[in-house]
Amino acid sequence: MVHQAAVIGERDEYGQAVAAFIVAASGFDRNEFDAWSRQELAGFQRPRTVYQVDELPMTATGKVKRNELAERIVAGPLDPSRPTPHRKNSL
Repeated sequence: MVHQAAVIGERDEYGQAVAAFIVAASGFDRNEFDAWSRQELAGFQRPRTVYQVDELPMTATGKVKRNELAERIVAGPLDPSRPTPHRKNSL
């Protein structure tokens, strides 16, 4: 189950691809999420990379700080104890 999610553009060889940051319950299954996104979203809307995080950075008014999410990607691995981000090989 996904509690919160935010998406941003992540640089790739063609310009940008969708990257999703997800706050999920402990039983989150990325394969189920991929199946759901294939069924519900158009190809260009589906996240190519999915980052599972403990919380999303928020402003005082409750908006997601997308610039901080982008900085996390540029800075490198979000948490060395977590598996590497899930990247799809094909759309």
